[in-house]
Amino acid sequence: MAYYIHAFPDRRDVIVGQLTNIGTGWETDVYSFDVGYGPAGERTRDELILRLYPGDDAHAKSAHEFRSLGQLYKAGYPVPPSPFARP
Repeated sequence: MAYYIHAFPDRRDVIVGQLTNIGTGWETDVYSFDVGYGPAGERTRDELILRLYPGDDAHAKSAHEFRSLGQLYKAGYPVPPSPFARP
């Protein structure tokens, strides 16, 4: 949650919930979760996926996947939206 608050400093009253392991494999562990933020009565809820890569090269693997999804998006292929996408 600390990273989310750092990445989105304008989002207030952040609550993470519904953390569910939806897949454990050789290359990654995958979790679904949601993040709620904003004042009561006006809260926004984002449904997100978290992939965890094991090993010393985990950073390189995740960066490669991020770039690959970006290239697919630019080519017009449907990919999941990213809350970190820049307009």
